[in-house]
Amino acid sequence: MLASFSANALLEVNIIKSKEDSFPIVIAPFEMIGNFQEDVDLAKIIRENLNRSGQFDAKSTNQLTTSPIDFDFYLKHKKDAIVFGKIRQKSSNINHAEIYIYDVLTQKPLYVKKLAFTNGALRRTAHALSDVIYYALLGQKGSFNTKLSFVTVSNSNNNDKRIYRLIISDWDGMNEQIIIKDDDPILSPAWSSDQRKIAYVS
Repeated sequence: MLASFSANALLEVNIIKSKEDSFPIVIAPFEMIGNFQEDVDLAKIIRENLNRSGQFDAKSTNQLTTSPIDFDFYLKHKKDAIVFGKIRQKSSNINHAEIYIYDVLTQKPLYVKKLAFTNGALRRTAHALSDVIYYALLGQKGSFNTKLSFVTVSNSNNNDKRIYRLIISDWDGMNEQIIIKDDDPILSPAWSSDQRKIAYVS
């Protein structure tokens, strides 16, 4: 049997650099403006996303970036760029973001932009901002705001039958959702060409 259902894009990760060759940057805390219900550290998620790509050596700082920026401090610590910004909650489903990327050596902005995200979840906003930073600094499209799909197998509590689960999650493995649960094998999940559906063999 061939079945399908709607989902999101598949993640592909290519690690092509050693840490010594990675882009050294600092991700400063984002100023949060609004009544956010999620306890999410955007800078931490962005840092982990960029580091997992293999292209960056991203570090965090506990201090909000103030004006003027202490470029000498970051230059002393051999950082090429600093990223900071603001997240403003406009509604339960819309976040407005301001993102700033500065070149530490020239002390000039590399990228400044205001963005709106219609999915109000802060983790999704962090993944989307990671894509923005990746593209701004490398000129390549990121894959952080995408989904993974995978199959897990476990034994039933009542008998020796195996239970198969088709699961999707954020690209970092968070926010898992069980899409299909069956005692028949689930094999070969594959995404459609428009990356909105996934098919599997059972």
